[in-house]
Amino acid sequence: MVFHCGLARWVRLGELDLSRKNETANPIDFEIIRRINPDYRSELVYNDIALYQLNSSVTFTDAIKAICLPQPNSYNIVTSVFGSEWVRIDYAGARSTIFLKADLDYLTIRDCTNTIDLRVTPRGLEEKTMICAGVLEGRRDICMGDSGGPLFLPRKSDQLPCFLQTQLGITSFGKQCALKGFPAIYTRVLNHVQWIESIVWPEYQSDPCLVWSS
Repeated sequence: MVFHCGLARWVRLGELDLSRKNETANPIDFEIIRRINPDYRSELVYNDIALYQLNSSVTFTDAIKAICLPQPNSYNIVTSVFGSEWVRIDYAGARSTIFLKADLDYLTIRDCTNTIDLRVTPRGLEEKTMICAGVLEGRRDICMGDSGGPLFLPRKSDQLPCFLQTQLGITSFGKQCALKGFPAIYTRVLNHVQWIESIVWPEYQSDPCLVWSS
C-alpha cells in the first residue's frame, strides 16, 4: 500500500484491514528514499512501472512476503490470474477497507482494443510491454485508484519453479470498472526484469545463474 500526496513518501507493508488497528498482520511503515523510473512520461502509460528504495531492510513475516519475478515461460501456461488492492466496490463507489483479490482471465492484447485511450496510448497497445486481463462479460475487475497493484499468479507446484507467487503485471489503466468488453491493461513485468535486476542486484549482473537474461 502506498500513500499518495504528490510523490509517494511512505510504503506500508503487511496491511490487511484499514479500518482496524488490532489485527494480527502488524503492518509496518517505511519511508521511500529513492524513486526509479525507466523511460516513462507521466502523461502516457508506456513503461508504467517504478522501483522504490526504502529507508531500511524488510523483515518477512506471515503477512509480509516476497514475490517472484516472472521468467519467459511463466506466461506460457497462464489462463487465469489474480489482481489485488483496496479496490472500489464499483465505479465511483466507496473503497473497501479490506484487502481484496479478484480472479481474472488472462486475455490477448486484442481483447483490450476497446480499452485504448489515444490520449495516453497514442501508439496503441503494445503486446511486448502490456497485458490484457479481466472478464470480457464484465462483473469482475480492478477499479478506480488501484494503479500500481499486482497482477499475480499463485504458486502451483506443477507449473512454476518458484515456491512463492509470481508477479506478472502491474495495474496500469482501464475504463471504469467491470464493464462488459472493457478489460484492463497491466504493465508486463517480464519486459522490465533485466532493468529491475540491474538496479536491485547490480553485483550479480555477470552471474548467469543468478540473473535472468534473454
